[in-house]
Amino acid sequence: MSFQAKSITKDHILEATSQIESNQISLHPGTGYEVFIEGRAYPPKEIIRYAHKLATGDDPGKIYGGKQVNQILRDLGFDVKRKIKFWKLGCNWESRNPSFFDIIQNQRIVITVDKFPFRINDIVLITEGFTVYALGKVISSLQPITELPQLQRSLEDHKVPFEDWLLYAEVEWYDLSDTQIFRYMLQQGIRQVHKQDVIDKVLDIWENRDTVLNRINFYVKEYLEKPEAHWQYPCFALIPKIWNDFGFQTCFELFLYTSTETREGFGEIKILQRDETTTKLSRHFTSLSPDFCSLGQTLSYYKTLRISFPSEFIDIGRALRDCVLIPGIREEFEQLPGFQRSLVRSSEALKTLYESNDLLQQGLINPDPQFNFTFEYMVSGAAMPHVIDFSFNCDNSLPNSFFCLIGKNGTGKTQILSQLAKKLSNNNEAGEFRSKRPLFTKIIAVSFSLFDKFEIPKTEDISYELISFKDNKGQLDEAHIANRLWRAYSHLLKSRTRKNIWLNCIQNSLDIDFMRMNLAQLETIVSQQDFEEKLNSGLSSGQRIIFHFITRLISVMEQNSIVIFDEPETHLHPNIAGKLISALRYVLRNFGSVCILATHSPVIVQEIPSRFIRILEREDNIPMIRQPLIECLGENLTNINNDIFRIDQENALYKITLHELANRFTMDQIDSIFNNQLSFNAKVYLQTIIRSDNGQL
Repeated sequence: MSFQAKSITKDHILEATSQIESNQISLHPGTGYEVFIEGRAYPPKEIIRYAHKLATGDDPGKIYGGKQVNQILRDLGFDVKRKIKFWKLGCNWESRNPSFFDIIQNQRIVITVDKFPFRINDIVLITEGFTVYALGKVISSLQPITELPQLQRSLEDHKVPFEDWLLYAEVEWYDLSDTQIFRYMLQQGIRQVHKQDVIDKVLDIWENRDTVLNRINFYVKEYLEKPEAHWQYPCFALIPKIWNDFGFQTCFELFLYTSTETREGFGEIKILQRDETTTKLSRHFTSLSPDFCSLGQTLSYYKTLRISFPSEFIDIGRALRDCVLIPGIREEFEQLPGFQRSLVRSSEALKTLYESNDLLQQGLINPDPQFNFTFEYMVSGAAMPHVIDFSFNCDNSLPNSFFCLIGKNGTGKTQILSQLAKKLSNNNEAGEFRSKRPLFTKIIAVSFSLFDKFEIPKTEDISYELISFKDNKGQLDEAHIANRLWRAYSHLLKSRTRKNIWLNCIQNSLDIDFMRMNLAQLETIVSQQDFEEKLNSGLSSGQRIIFHFITRLISVMEQNSIVIFDEPETHLHPNIAGKLISALRYVLRNFGSVCILATHSPVIVQEIPSRFIRILEREDNIPMIRQPLIECLGENLTNINNDIFRIDQENALYKITLHELANRFTMDQIDSIFNNQLSFNAKVYLQTIIRSDNGQL
């Protein structure tokens, strides 16, 4: 039976308290509020639970949604008061000082001063900048921090005074999940929280941190619909997405609702219905019939499900007829057209099908994947297809995350990269993978050129991302660029791991000495306009490109991704291009991922061993692919230019200029035109052509 709030009357409340007192019933204590009934304080949810049983004959069990419960009691004329205080502890006490979050997390403590006296049972929101990453429930009285001498050095290193006036308390610590992390714009440092909607949100998170499902209910609703009154919490909601996979519509978004206003997202799931091209689900169900088969579309879907419900995730999978979690379902459906065209259409979904069980058993993804594959594609204008063997980390003594394509304009580099990106994300595209299709969690195409050939991803395509300066119509749109950057930055703040990787990359790839901006101050920015103004005033044009790329990239990276980058050096000074590659290498290693890039830059080629470089050439429309004859890693730039880019074989413009001057002036006259500063090479070349013109050898 569903929860029936309207059946509860004031008499039911009074009768419930009378039975509790006469039978000396032990109640589960409330966290944040208490209701006063005839001079005694009670936990609101327990009172409503017993009153509901009296009114309907049904015990609803654990009740979710404190705001709803408090409102029922207040509407019936009862006094509901908050019994604890809520605080915010910022871990950056000055914008240029490092965060001490990790210190207090490891010690399970919070720190404060006399002006802000934490009491036992108070809840502290622990933040970096304006982002709340953890909650702590105070479980001990305040003591001077000097009673923890082992922390003196680390606190002082983080610019936190180790003095008697600084106090600490032990806490029950709870790290928020990525979907629970939120921003709260309150002054930095230590402050009391008074905003009611923030308090309600924190209480809901805290009281539901160990959510247990006694009965699994699934509801289907449209994106803009609110939960209906009869929903029983906690429950799952499936929201259909308008996404057509070659005639099949199977895509849903899965959420856990613990109240009408609090939900946690798990990601996309595709549900195939036998003999149907559009999946039709009941508005409410507890398990799907044998006519259905489902597959989560990302590895993170299964990882989040297991972390959130370590005891029930198999039961959830059984209810959804999950072909990864429940043996036998895959074999029933994998030969159906909808399985191949829709459920495993993307590279990430196929990877999920094959690797989710390993992930669930081991708890992690292979941190050092060995990616090797061969791609064959017929470039327009070529008489034969290009066939390229891509390999990474093929020798443990020489770990490598890059594979580099080089070639003159028109040899097909950009066409190959763009088609590879499409083929990896959608196996129905042109091109062939010899032996087997490589499986990547995310395909990320990157280009700073308006003339790139990368396909603009459809909104619903979760496995393919394009980082560029073009909008959805392929046009340069500054407002679109700014919006995407702001959304990417806001997203990466929701994960401390991503944020710290991002911070290290920015600090190491941008010239901090030449920046007119303090990176830590960005965390305190609350509006897109302020964010843009800070970037425009604090960064050069080249630094903004790097900032944009790194921020966008880290916001979408997943373990085992592939980055496909066309000409990273575009618009960049050679020194910055080198730093970009260094930053990209750091990101790839942190996410166990790889990158294929095309370049004309000897600075970038100098960073990559020759065995991971292929030179593309054409002879009468016949494609030729070769490995460099020299070792490029650390090689002299002149040698790379001559051997790889064949600059010494080209008619350099300076030679044409010197020829024209030699036809009009003597050697001494030419030298004087350049203030007698002609280089030795130029003088030798002039002497050669002058002697040749005079018939001398």
